[in-house]
Amino acid sequence: EMINHLEKKGLLERDQDPDDGRRTLVWLSTEGRDALSLSRAVLDTKRITTAAARMRPQKGRSLRRCLRN
Repeated sequence: EMINHLEKKGLLERDQDPDDGRRTLVWLSTEGRDALSLSRAVLDTKRITTAAARMRPQKGRSLRRCLRN
């Protein structure tokens, strides 16, 4: 049931094992890998981008410079 749900959300892909028809191979889709990567990120890039856009230009540049280091 969980695999069905994740597959419907586009996070998993599956296929029948060509060597053993009784088995099903399951792996992360591209969207699943992206979601996993985002969930492991320490900083929320969308929020940082939004915050930097609201800052005065000099402060926004300073923030971006700090985050690159």
